[in-house]
Formats: sequence, structure tokens, C-alpha cells
Amino acid sequence: FESVYLNDIVSSDSRFSGVLNVYTHTGTDNQTADSNLVASVPNWTSAHRLRGTSYVYVKLKFDQDAYPQGLPTITADLKGKKVYDPRNSATAWSDNPILCIRDYLTNTRYGRGIATSLIDDTSFNASANYCDANVTIGGVSKKRYTLNGIVNTSQGSMTILKQLLTACKGFLIFSGGKYKIIIDKPETATFTFDEDNIVGQWTIGLGSKNNQFNRIRTNFINSDKQWQPDIAVVESSTLRTQDNGLLLEKTISLPFTTDIDRAKMITTMNLNQSRQKISCEFNSTIEGLRAEVGDVVYIKHSTVGWQFLNANAGKKFRITRLTLKNNDEVRVQAIEYSDDSYDYGTIFQSDTAPNTNLPDVTQTKIPVNLVV
Repeated sequence: FESVYLNDIVSSDSRFSGVLNVYTHTGTDNQTADSNLVASVPNWTSAHRLRGTSYVYVKLKFDQDAYPQGLPTITADLKGKKVYDPRNSATAWSDNPILCIRDYLTNTRYGRGIATSLIDDTSFNASANYCDANVTIGGVSKKRYTLNGIVNTSQGSMTILKQLLTACKGFLIFSGGKYKIIIDKPETATFTFDEDNIVGQWTIGLGSKNNQFNRIRTNFINSDKQWQPDIAVVESSTLRTQDNGLLLEKTISLPFTTDIDRAKMITTMNLNQSRQKISCEFNSTIEGLRAEVGDVVYIKHSTVGWQFLNANAGKKFRITRLTLKNNDEVRVQAIEYSDDSYDYGTIFQSDTAPNTNLPDVTQTKIPVNLVV
């Protein structure tokens, strides 16, 4: 809890001398009752400690010169609770999304109460460093991702976690007996699924207008406008032309993003990714367990014309789900991946990830070198 600026106003503006008193409390577990409040309010006793709750007691004495408009509206800029950082074992305030998410997962008072032994701090540390790295957004160097907002504990924990994860394009997985966090970012392919380990039939989805967009509107809280709701819009006239002039729009929410440049950055990547809409599902041999959810992999198969893409390495996908079947096969679900989707500086004018190298069925090539 960051001290409000009212005390500074009292000391710098003589109008408020003797007519305005501000007492702040940070909500520690050993917090005592406010003695001034106990003395002023008959029903407020020393038992009213409000432990674990931060609050401000403001006492105003009527004065027409100090308050010409009547009772003032009191607001405060504040910082939330301190969180543990496994990178340096420090407990301090931080707007790093990964540290805030870790705190919610492990906190026994308002969070999930997950034991720290079940948290894969290696993945959390790497992701925290990625969020803290400075990048140029909107012409200004700043942290890549931050998290600012209020958690409403009356909501379900899954809803809260999904909202927190929007601040860094992250997702949680449970692998190897621990919770890991993965940020949706450019990755190097770590494994190849090909005709040697893919078995059985395929299910391939080509997407539709329901998940392909040329404009995305994002609702967020703007810190530059006194923390009021705002809208960031990212659209591409070129993509709309490719969609025959049809407006394909989607609205998303970033409840823990308070910077318009970051909101546009995340929205731009979401718009780019909506153009990479191919999904696939297939069975693999047990070898498929060498990959895990979140990994970027090559899928190389002649049936779908992906064997010669990316210098014959195959087509890139990101794994979204792995399921071990009772016959020791692995069910794999994956979504199309492109490195270009993460270039938030430009909304690309075309789909830069080729979908196949099979011949165009609408074109007939002239036969050559005929032999009788």
C-alpha cells in the first residue's frame, strides 16, 4: 500500500492546515487499531485492527475556504501487497506479472494455496526475466510486460488466473508433477513429428471467419487517464481487403494491462495470430512425450504437403494439448505457429507462414518432356 499524497498536500497548502488529517495503514498481520479513529469514533475500539486490510482514515474539519465545493472526492494511487521473488529470495512490491501470478497460486489467504514445492521456479524465473526485459513500445523503452489491477476474490480462481495471464500472454501447465508457466513468445522448434512417429488418421481444421480478424478492440484500464476504462483498437486495412472488405472484428479484455502501448502490442500479436488459423490433431507414438504443451515443433508429413517447408524441416506448430492414451499412443493437438506473429511493430499484410507446398488445385500446369 503506497501512502496517498494527501499528507504532502497538507504540508504544502496552508488552506488544509488544521482541517485535514490523513492516517494510512498498510494492512500488516500485526497491525493495531488506529488510535485517532478510536478516540474520534465511539464504536471503534482497539479490537478493530483490520489486520490484513489496508485502509486510509481521513478526518476533515468543515472549512468553506478549504472545501468551497463541499466534501471532496478522495482518491489514492496505491501499490499492492509485497510478493516473493524466487530469483533473489526477496519479498517486495513488484508489477512483474509472473511474480504476481506465483503469489496468487501459493497464497493461502486469497489464492490457491498451492505448495511452493509444486511450483517450477525455473520456468517462473525465466518468464519473470522475459517480462522485465526492456523493449521499445510506442517509441519508448519500457518493461515488456507489467501487471496492474485489482483481484476480485469473489470470482472463481480459474477466472482470476486467466485474467492475470492476459497481462503477459502466458499460460499454465502441469508437467512433471509441477506447475510451469509459459509465455506465448517466439520459440525455436524442439521436436519433429513426422511419418515415423505419427500414426492413424488426422484431424485438420482450417479455421473460419469466427476466429480470423482484421480488427480487434481491447478494453483496458488506462493509467494515463486517471485509471479510467479505455479502448485500444488495432486494425489492418490490408487484411480487410484480403477479406473482401468484410469487417471481422473481435473485442478482448486486458484487465491487468494499464499502458496503452502494451495493450496495442498484445492486441497486435493477437491479431497476427488470428491469421495463423490452421490446427491439427493426430496420434503419435510414445516418442511424442519428448515434447510438452507449449513447445514449438515441426510437423513434417507428405499427406498435407508440409515436408518441404522451412528448408525441408516441416511446418511449425505450437502444442496446445498432449494426452497419453491407454495403448501408449499420445494424442497431440497443435495450432499453427509463425515467428512473424510476434512482430508487434507491424501488422503484416499477408500470411507469412505458408500453409502447404502442394500444387494449386485451381491451376493446370502444361505437361513438358512428354515421351512416347
